[in-house]
Amino acid sequence: MHFGQYHLAVELRHKSWSDDLQTAEILRAHNIAWVQIDEPKFNTSIAAELPVTADFSYFRFHGRNAETWWEGTTETRYQYLYSTEEIKELVEKIKTASQKVSQTFVFFNNHWKAYALHNSNDMLKALQLPFVELPRHALTE
Repeated sequence: MHFGQYHLAVELRHKSWSDDLQTAEILRAHNIAWVQIDEPKFNTSIAAELPVTADFSYFRFHGRNAETWWEGTTETRYQYLYSTEEIKELVEKIKTASQKVSQTFVFFNNHWKAYALHNSNDMLKALQLPFVELPRHALTE
């Protein structure tokens, strides 16, 4: 494989991928991480729990803004600030996956008004990792 020296991950969003058992087998055979996503759940959404398919895990959090997911813009689609409880829920998924792999990558894609930055910081706090206190006043403007 030409990209063998790199960590490869694939983000599949339609349930047809998670319904097909061969998907995980193919990804495992090539040490490609199946991106664990968090987004609004629809009847076409991929399974909520996906198997670990590589020696690393990869998470991508888009927010849960179902109201504007299909009808909004690329800006309003990701206009979602995760709550403290939701961050705790995501942390548990990260901890579970991290026990099975050597590295874990976590990305927030809820970029409206720097929500991703704030939620990244919230996650660092929840994981008891170093963080920088950010002003919250900008989130309500």
